Amino acid sequence: MATPLRRQQRRARIITAATRLAAHEVGAVQIRQVADRAGVSPSTVYRYFSSKDDLLVACLHQWLAEISHRGHDVSQSTDPIERVLCLTERLTNELLTRPLLADAAARAYLHAHGEAAENAALCRNALSQMFTDALDHADNQYSHDIGDLIADVWSTNIPAIIQRRSSIGGLLKRLESAMTAIGLGPVPLPSARCHTA
Repeated sequence: MATPLRRQQRRARIITAATRLAAHEVGAVQIRQVADRAGVSPSTVYRYFSSKDDLLVACLHQWLAEISHRGHDVSQSTDPIERVLCLTERLTNELLTRPLLADAAARAYLHAHGEAAENAALCRNALSQMFTDALDHADNQYSHDIGDLIADVWSTNIPAIIQRRSSIGGLLKRLESAMTAIGLGPVPLPSARCHTA
């Protein structure tokens, strides 16, 4: 019987294999191909993930965890709204560096049900926490509620951006409008200072 560490390593290997397939090959994320690349059997993949969507959402969660671990301070601004907009721009640009993975993971996230919904909830919580941290408001519950809202706006706009039906600029305007509507006040859209080296 595998130890907890071995199970964790095997799960990570499966996620890595799925992420690489999704990033480079359209339609290549099939459980059998993931299993082959990870060096496990298809039944082993299903032991960890209930479906392809569950696996793809886990890939998105892993990506968010890596971003969070690296840190996401993208602006020296004292304006929390500008920090949120800069973080949004950075997350979106970074996700778009792997458009095939972004498209597959975003679709899986938005349509997650059953056990995949558990991984989707982890993704939403990770996103919400990033935005809550960027707000850095004295009222933690207020910041968390806004973080939830921003996470929802971001995730529902990503597919349209990937498919070029919308743009990052459009997303930033929608977020600015949403934050203004809930009383946070208008702020300028992010400028070049949002970009980090």
